[in-house]
Amino acid sequence: MSNYGQDTPIDFYPNTNGTVDIFWQDRGEAASSWNLTTHTSITDASISATINLPSSIEQSGRFLGVSKKESTNTYFLAYSADNDFAVRDSNGNCEQVNGSSDNCNGAFWITGFSTDGFSDFDTLIFGNVDLTVSGVHGETTKGNPGQASTGVLSYHETTDKVVIYAGHKQRWSDDVRHQAVWLGTIDSVGTLDTAMSGWYSSHNFDQRILLASDDFIYTLAHGDAFPRSLQLGQWDITALSHNYTLEYYEIENGSTGSNTTLTDTGTLAELGSGVFAVAFATEDNRDSRDVRLQVISGVTSNTTNIDTDVWLTEYNNLRMAANGIKVASAGDEHIIVAWNAYQGSTPDNSTATGDYVNTTIALYDLTGELVDSMTLDDQLLPTQPFRQSADGNSVIWVTASENAELIIHSIDISAL
Repeated sequence: MSNYGQDTPIDFYPNTNGTVDIFWQDRGEAASSWNLTTHTSITDASISATINLPSSIEQSGRFLGVSKKESTNTYFLAYSADNDFAVRDSNGNCEQVNGSSDNCNGAFWITGFSTDGFSDFDTLIFGNVDLTVSGVHGETTKGNPGQASTGVLSYHETTDKVVIYAGHKQRWSDDVRHQAVWLGTIDSVGTLDTAMSGWYSSHNFDQRILLASDDFIYTLAHGDAFPRSLQLGQWDITALSHNYTLEYYEIENGSTGSNTTLTDTGTLAELGSGVFAVAFATEDNRDSRDVRLQVISGVTSNTTNIDTDVWLTEYNNLRMAANGIKVASAGDEHIIVAWNAYQGSTPDNSTATGDYVNTTIALYDLTGELVDSMTLDDQLLPTQPFRQSADGNSVIWVTASENAELIIHSIDISAL
């Protein structure tokens, strides 16, 4: 299990006409290939259209999120790329300069494009400077997006802006490039706004974002140092400002800046009327890594109260929960929570710690009482959240089979 956030090679967007756009990376023996395809429906994963990616997108970099403005069929894709100061060897590989490889994947880009595959804009967020020069510190030294973290983005229809949230590194006065998160926006034609935060929650290993019905931006942060906690942040997309941060779980494992938390971020779901649910996993005071559910009220008004706080699993050293913990609203009175189980510190014969075992999809009431559950043999992906279909009747997620076929999963919540 990685200590840090992990990128997700598959993400998706449910369209209002019932089709589903899926971004997926083909990580075969050759170089990674990025793909964007439209699929017939949530019950029919056959490809109905292929969207060509613009040639300006650097597919050898880190994938840092994708979203869509459906009214104009405009896609937005964020990624890292070697900056202009990167040096390559005779084989074309990026190599160290001044004892540092920070110019490799140093620049943060977002590209907007249409279904014909032509780029509408290519906007540099930061990082196109020589990041290896010592003695220079501050805002101008930002770079390495997605370093020891993930990247997510989402289009906000009310303001016509794309929200971008990703880890990065920056040199400070101690001449060390420390890590935290950058959060900002661009408009739908690629104009970069003033960042809402250029340095938030350090170290910040894992990021989630939710654009809620109250028109605030909500973020999850997995902090290892300042602060050392799981955090829920509220941001004003109109004022481009930070409203508050709730540290809903203080991490006990490890020490400040140790890069070890033994905790998984999970996801966030809006339940309605300022009430949100978070699900995550940790080994704190447990025999193994277990799933925990919290229901938090007063989130919109910053009068937060954790109404429900329950452990959903009680694994021993044979199993642990990690990577891919999800939560979703399921009607007015229920919550869906899902997680992967892995071999624990004492694995079964012929297996190793961290080997995948199975996936649980469970239905709970708002107090955390189990209503029903099922087990799947299909691993949930980290970072990718559960999403609702355009009609609100289904919860959706996407995986890949062992023979690399895309699978669209859905749960009918219309009767709940």
